[in-house]
Amino acid sequence: MRGGRRVPLFLSLPLWLMMGRVAEAGTLLGPDSATVSAGAAADFWALSNAATLQVNPGGQTLQIQATNSLVSVNGGTVTSTGIALSMVGATASATLTDSQVSGVGRGVNVSNGAQLTTVNTRINSTPQTTTIFNSGVGAALLSGSETFTQHSQVTGASYGVAIGADTASTGDTGLRSTLVVDDSTVQGVTNSAILVAQTGVARLPIATITLRNGARLLGGDGVALATSALPGNSVNVTLNADASTISGSLEPGQDAILAATLANGTVLDGSLTAGADSTTQLTLDNSHMTGDVTATGATVDVTLRNGSTLTGQLTDVDQLTMSSNALWTLTQSSTVGTLATDASRVNLNGSASGFHTLTLASLSGAGTFGLATDIAQQQGDKLVITGASSGQHTLDVANTGAEPKAGSELVLVTNPAGSANFSLQGGQVDAGTYTYDLVHRGDNWLLQQRTSDSGEEGGEEGGEEGGQEGGGEPVISPSARVVIGLFGAEPTLWYGETATLRSRMGDLRLGAGASGPWMRAYGDQYNVTGGGGVDYTQRQAGVSLGIDTPLPASEGQWMVGVMGGYSHSSLDLGAGSEGQVDSYYLGLYSTWLGNNGYYVDALLKANEFNNRAEVVMSDGERSRGRYTSHGVGGSVEAGKHISLADGWFVEPYLQATALWVPGNSYSLNNGLDAESDHANSLLGMVGTHVGRTFKLADGGWVQPYVKVAAGQEFAKTNRVEINDTNRFDNDLSGGRIEAGAGVVAQLSPVLQLHADFDYGDGRNIEQPWGASVGVRYAW
Repeated sequence: MRGGRRVPLFLSLPLWLMMGRVAEAGTLLGPDSATVSAGAAADFWALSNAATLQVNPGGQTLQIQATNSLVSVNGGTVTSTGIALSMVGATASATLTDSQVSGVGRGVNVSNGAQLTTVNTRINSTPQTTTIFNSGVGAALLSGSETFTQHSQVTGASYGVAIGADTASTGDTGLRSTLVVDDSTVQGVTNSAILVAQTGVARLPIATITLRNGARLLGGDGVALATSALPGNSVNVTLNADASTISGSLEPGQDAILAATLANGTVLDGSLTAGADSTTQLTLDNSHMTGDVTATGATVDVTLRNGSTLTGQLTDVDQLTMSSNALWTLTQSSTVGTLATDASRVNLNGSASGFHTLTLASLSGAGTFGLATDIAQQQGDKLVITGASSGQHTLDVANTGAEPKAGSELVLVTNPAGSANFSLQGGQVDAGTYTYDLVHRGDNWLLQQRTSDSGEEGGEEGGEEGGQEGGGEPVISPSARVVIGLFGAEPTLWYGETATLRSRMGDLRLGAGASGPWMRAYGDQYNVTGGGGVDYTQRQAGVSLGIDTPLPASEGQWMVGVMGGYSHSSLDLGAGSEGQVDSYYLGLYSTWLGNNGYYVDALLKANEFNNRAEVVMSDGERSRGRYTSHGVGGSVEAGKHISLADGWFVEPYLQATALWVPGNSYSLNNGLDAESDHANSLLGMVGTHVGRTFKLADGGWVQPYVKVAAGQEFAKTNRVEINDTNRFDNDLSGGRIEAGAGVVAQLSPVLQLHADFDYGDGRNIEQPWGASVGVRYAW
């Protein structure tokens, strides 16, 4: 020790009767000062009257007691079998930097307006007695201020920080305490991180607690902040948390007053449980809470704003105010007095294992309510408003592929005395095969199956007595549209592939009978009206490769070949829903041309179809499914090539085509199941080609042509069944006409080019365009 003088211990005893005697002591009376450096023997220090104690790096002391004096510990250690550091008086101040403080009962004690600041310092304590303030409190604050900064850590075997009123002072000053936790941690090992407690009948603390810059509260018993007082006495706490983490609940006790504001990304991982007759105002501003709010017998108002989220059950909350994209997600049924919403959302968040009911005394503003439903089982989340209501609100009902019973209805909102208006997100709800509208009937807002004569009304605004009972056909859901359309796509894409092959065989008959490979690229579009009124646009692109060779024939010319290819088809089913089909195929073909101009073309082809469905449901969510199917088909065409004068020709023909795709089944991941009996086609065509051959100077030729045909699709019952309940026929039957034009060019003895353009229209299928180009090389 330097710069101080020893005085008899009894001169300072009146200040420390509550702190126990020490065996060895160093006492400083101001303005004296002392410095403790590394290597000096640890000693007890008692400071008063503006004395100063400096502990340098490596310095060690026993208990430090400072009354209206200054203490600075930099890189030192303070250890005691009682309170390690005690600061008393409005002019008492201590700064601890990069240091370690360990005490019994309490690590540090600040009272009578004293101030403590720590920087990267560890404070801990172990129990001395079972009384609150001596049970192992990291830091006790009895009026004054404690500021913990830069990774400081305060740990109590019982409480991290205990706050009370100063029993030795009078007036309001002795009641007020300020705690700041800045980028630091306060932890109670077996009890709460912070306790604000009454220390005498007439001394009720007023505490202001600030958390900032990543501060953390850790409650060993699951409680981050608690209050304690005798019945009828009010402990007053203000909590301001900024960009901090609170692990544990907030528990204002009986008669307590708590104002808690969590801002700028603060996370509260714990509940708010208010004691009887207490008053709490909880505000979340761009912050997040996971835990329940229980206000039975208490007054609790909750405010959520600026993207704040709360996940938990609210019980008997007086008022909930939500604004600026706030979100409340229920975990159980909840009760709130007044709910005022503005551009915010409440997710009732029920499920088949337990749906939730939100009961409100009143509702105002404009908000969205997310509801889970099971129309098939006549159950779901529900909003009940017992009193007045106003405003425009949206119900976001989770869509599903599960199938309700025919005529099922489900009440979503009960509001006997209100004037609030509700509408559906997306204008409708998908439930299995069909869609549902929101209908206002009496005291209830309910889901009712949409029909064709109810149109699009009722979905957007609900409407007074909206919707229709009976009459009209049910309107199918986007999920059902996609599965029906995808099951019916195989015939059209198969025809898109084979049309180019039939043209290829016609070109082949014009050759000189030499062997050779060929390639043909093609694309087309079909506009289809299928079962259940499902309209879709199918666009296809693909490529075919093959090789053919002549065979001996007793009369005329006979050629056979093998081919394979790939095509990709995209089905646009509207509103963002689509199907995708990747088709892989192999086939055999043959063409015979007699000397008299008669010909016969034959094709046998096998396909594998890889089908994918992507549905955008009415609520904007996506659902997907996939399956693989196989098909076998064949085509036979017979006709005659009739040569006319000047290179003109006519080529009438008859054609029969058949496709068999066996039944298949698959499911969307929203629960909708679909099964098809088959996807067959039987098509007959009669038509003709008319063209002219132009000879080229080098021995080649060019042959442009036009074609026209009429046909009939005979297959009708390509049945699709959805959810083992509803059946649809993908009926593509009916007449059609086809027209087109093309050109074949034999540019040399070994090189042939060809192009083809098509148009078709019929009762259920229109082909606005089709095109192909190809090349053949002969050797």
